[in-house]
Amino acid sequence: MKITAWSLSLLLAGSFVSCSNVSNNAGDTPTNDSASEIAQNIEETAAPENTAPAQITVEWTEKMNNDAMHNHDVILSENESAKFSLKPDKTVTDFKVLALQFVEADENGKVKFNQEERFKLESLSKEDIVNVRGEMFGTIPNIGISYKDGNELKTFAITESGKDGSLELMEIE
Repeated sequence: MKITAWSLSLLLAGSFVSCSNVSNNAGDTPTNDSASEIAQNIEETAAPENTAPAQITVEWTEKMNNDAMHNHDVILSENESAKFSLKPDKTVTDFKVLALQFVEADENGKVKFNQEERFKLESLSKEDIVNVRGEMFGTIPNIGISYKDGNELKTFAITESGKDGSLELMEIE
């Protein structure tokens, strides 16, 4: 069978007509306007970006799986009784390690601390680990972190669990 340019154009036109005659849910033949509406609906219902809040893992350094591409070491004091590591699950910005000093606790249990910046990174990605060496003493936290997750500033004190000795992040102001 010989296909000429004219028969090829008829074949392609027929394919276009048969594709454009597919009906939508209302039984109407889609127009160019409804085709662009369909494309827009597909874009709007596509999986959204990862908008879940960032989670930072804090572990004693010897327990942390150190598969990071970049290690950042922070020494807070000469006495290195506490060695722990921090790793985010997604990129955060304006990351800081803080020295905390207890100020007061209100009747609702909300604790206030003075905060002194001791280390800063413009951004911290999931390929990074921050290794902190310093001293943690007593039950009142003296080390904290802060970072921006999108436009939201988050600040946490690093505490040790009284149950199993694991490290936890306690949100503070």
